[in-house]
Amino acid sequence: MPRGQLASVGDETINANGYLTVKIANGIWKTKAQVLMEQHIGRSLGPLEYVDMTKTDKANPKLEELTLRIRADKKSPKARLIELEEELREHQSIVEALQEQISKLKTEI
Repeated sequence: MPRGQLASVGDETINANGYLTVKIANGIWKTKAQVLMEQHIGRSLGPLEYVDMTKTDKANPKLEELTLRIRADKKSPKARLIELEEELREHQSIVEALQEQISKLKTEI
């Protein structure tokens, strides 16, 4: 797409970071890798999903070289376990507080 011309939906260009991008709607651009993955899975990417492009050329992505990932994948299993254990402790304290409130209500009746 030549410089200075208004892009149409479907037009492709390489952005400042070297990624091939596609105009998908008025004012909305996505990387070609995202578009390829969304077509492959038959839906838009979720808010925690991203396309890993480490094994492909960012200016010429190929579906076979793309991987759909979830943002939590970046943490180690040990880090995720620590987070879940902390959440479990927080939820357990909430359960205990609610049980105490229920117990008090039963004694008042």
